[in-house]
Amino acid sequence: MSRREQAKESRRNSIVDAARRLIHETGETGFQMRALADAAGLSLVTPYNLFGSKQAIMIALLESDVREYEQSVMRLRGDELDRFFHAVTLTRRLYAREPNFHRIVMAAAYQDGGREFRSSFRAPRRAFWQRMVANAVHAGLLQPTVPIEPFASTLAYTFLSAIMEWVSGEITLPEMEARAHYGFALLLLPMASPQAGVRMQRKLAQYTTAVKKWDRRLPDTQPLEKSTHEKRIARVKRPLAPPPRAKVTGVAKAASTRASSGTRGGRTRSGIAAARSSIAAGGSTRRKGSTV
Repeated sequence: MSRREQAKESRRNSIVDAARRLIHETGETGFQMRALADAAGLSLVTPYNLFGSKQAIMIALLESDVREYEQSVMRLRGDELDRFFHAVTLTRRLYAREPNFHRIVMAAAYQDGGREFRSSFRAPRRAFWQRMVANAVHAGLLQPTVPIEPFASTLAYTFLSAIMEWVSGEITLPEMEARAHYGFALLLLPMASPQAGVRMQRKLAQYTTAVKKWDRRLPDTQPLEKSTHEKRIARVKRPLAPPPRAKVTGVAKAASTRASSGTRGGRTRSGIAAARSSIAAGGSTRRKGSTV
């Protein structure tokens, strides 16, 4: 890499690191680009020249996290099958260190971001799980007939559903870990090779017991404290109160009553006049008939 490319990469890393610091400091992803440039010690145009938009900076931040995460998973002990479960535990530990930061980032990606942002966010994670599945198949721990892409996507969505339950404050991190472990064991058991089948059955029994403990706690569980981001979203999404109904004053009611009575009286008077005309016409006819 040339010196120019090294300098460019250094500036990119400085911008991503500054974005991470701003999220920590402000508790949200809605920072201004000028504040980002100042935090990185660069001019305002540099972030636009290197990334093009704030969304691209957020995607770069998430991609760097995925790369570091994957490297950490591969350094863990165990074979390719154990790494599925180690990856869940590692996520729980990482989130426990910076819970607010990860809640904010996940909410920004899946609740506040658009479809393009979510797609860019999911792509590196889906590729990570595809590599995990392919490695397990290559090691002979999963059956060679496993469809790698759809199976990896199913694992990713299973894990994501548990994570988003934690992001929304519905469950704790230990429960997230237990339910993700259980979901992985359910999915991996029927796909395991004969040599790994017995081990997967033991894992499923282990994680079933763990999930049952959480299920027994559900009735006594108190609602978790919402994060600052969730409280802000709740205020924005709060339904508007219906407009107050106009009160009818005594004067208006009296005027309405007179108007309606006047209408009814007018109809009555016109009816009486018509009846009188009819009677008069009838009497006149009878008198003419009697003189003939």
